[in-house]
Amino acid sequence: MEKVLKTFFARSESVLLCMLAIFFIFSSFTYETFLTVENITNVFRQISMYGLVAIGMTFVIITAGIDLSVGSTVALAGVTAAFLSGGNFLFMLLVTLLIGCVCGLVNGLIITRLRIIPIITTLATMMGIRGIAYILTGIRSITIDREAHALIFLGRGYIFSFLPVPAAIFIFVVIVATIVSKKTSFGRSVYAVGGNEPAARMMGINVKRVKLLCYVISGGLSALAGTILAGRLGAGQAVAGEGWEITVGTTLQYRT
Repeated sequence: MEKVLKTFFARSESVLLCMLAIFFIFSSFTYETFLTVENITNVFRQISMYGLVAIGMTFVIITAGIDLSVGSTVALAGVTAAFLSGGNFLFMLLVTLLIGCVCGLVNGLIITRLRIIPIITTLATMMGIRGIAYILTGIRSITIDREAHALIFLGRGYIFSFLPVPAAIFIFVVIVATIVSKKTSFGRSVYAVGGNEPAARMMGINVKRVKLLCYVISGGLSALAGTILAGRLGAGQAVAGEGWEITVGTTLQYRT
């Protein structure tokens, strides 16, 4: 038993899990509202948006890259969703996702074609995309249309009266991402590129295309998170998503 415990605590992940368990138990006895259904659903709703960004960033990090522009993409997508909230919901959603994919495409093209390292590229686009959001809003919140019920439902609604819509979307995306990464040739190519890029190129893998698609996925999922966030807040804000690239990126870098 002693040997098993030493092996368990030798892993940093195990120590963190123990700390989390201690915090959970302490909070359960200290705060009456900690284990309430309302608090748990609010936590699920909040982490779902981080989770969507993290899924996209995961593909990028596996290829040995980084995307610092995800937080800015969240903001720009949210602002766009607010501007278009008075019109057709599907059109608004398509435009916001397209904007996110374009942001990812720009990152991918600069990295793969101009061969500028990811951290420099995405740092520049992070500031540029955030700047566009500031220009569009005039540094003020853009309130979504009161009749934009679908967008509000996307951020605040429930499925089966207990599962927040953002959490349901996150679970669905996790399942799809898992299947793509484990069961498809693209997923295997992503791991091959991240593991040994020269070897992947010798195997006939189009390394540039794989990296490009990973950044497009990251941008698209960040835009989806930004749209959901706008629905939850009832407004698009240029300051939304600030620091998300650090929160998500550093966590994933640690895990990988």
